[in-house]
Amino acid sequence: MTDYHKTVDGIDVRGGIAPNDIPIEVRDKNYKHEQFNTSDIWIIPHNLNKLCSIQTYNSDGDRIFGRITTNELNNIIINFSQPVSGMAICN
Repeated sequence: MTDYHKTVDGIDVRGGIAPNDIPIEVRDKNYKHEQFNTSDIWIIPHNLNKLCSIQTYNSDGDRIFGRITTNELNNIIINFSQPVSGMAICN
């Protein structure tokens, strides 16, 4: 175990383990989807076997919002009001 020490906004934070010391099989799963083709519907097969939180960004890196449908543990559909390209982060 590692003695973890960090200062965040002037607050001293200490712990028994650093995030990078957590074994990869224990860390939370995530997936980055890149939507290169402009579309108003993104179909994302993330295969994380869980319901995810989603963050979406256009190709300029600006945060965008669409209607998200998650009716399975491994796929997400996002509907946007107009065609857009960019990326989605599933966590």
